[in-house]
Amino acid sequence: MKTNDLLSFRSALRAALLLGLSLLAVPAVHAQYQYTTGHADLGIGYEDGELNPHWHIEDTYEYAPEDAVAVVSATLSSPTGAAAALGVADGSTIWVCGKAAYQPNLGFGAEELIPGDWVGGSISLTLTAWSGPGEVAIFSTNMSNTAVVDTVFSTYSAAATLAGNSLEMFAGDHLHYTFAFTEVGQYSLEFTWSGTHVTDGVQSKSGTFVFNAVPEPSTNALFIVAGMGLLLMRLRRGWRLAYANSFSR
Repeated sequence: MKTNDLLSFRSALRAALLLGLSLLAVPAVHAQYQYTTGHADLGIGYEDGELNPHWHIEDTYEYAPEDAVAVVSATLSSPTGAAAALGVADGSTIWVCGKAAYQPNLGFGAEELIPGDWVGGSISLTLTAWSGPGEVAIFSTNMSNTAVVDTVFSTYSAAATLAGNSLEMFAGDHLHYTFAFTEVGQYSLEFTWSGTHVTDGVQSKSGTFVFNAVPEPSTNALFIVAGMGLLLMRLRRGWRLAYANSFSR
């Protein structure tokens, strides 16, 4: 095999190895449960004298906030009225989950709380911190039985929400909204649950939940297939040259 052909072959082989390693590489959140579909809630319970925020997935599994991540790939044109909460123009592409049509089907649940244990039978849920590459809004278009967008949480403008990024939840409530993200990337949302227990007094606990807004799976597949195709072409050319040169000595 000639020196140039050998270098070309080694270069192609190195590229193949690097691609293989990159496909095997797993993000830092690899140990987290990847929640991609099905029903779940950002739930709240009360155990051992304190509030307990958690993921409640498919009425079967519970994860601490840091032990799961919601993967969001569905897209939607931003509905009229959402601009004030998201900072985008009406009709802009946003990544969504939270309704049955937009997986994962995510909501908020206080079903584990007993109404008689809490003064007024309710607790408050507040968006207290966040990070991410874009903005997040959590809203509904039918809370008031109209087409108006009713926003309960917004990282862009608390003034655009119904009650300043706070929501009253009655013990036993189970509420679903649309979770909307303006850019692809990882977001962290910290929620704080607060209430007055009839015997234990004022209680408050925060939990940080992670969401990954990702390109639609079909887009990823096209990139991978295209990359593998180019790589195989290079390898095939290298092998063909090596085979031909083996007979030209």
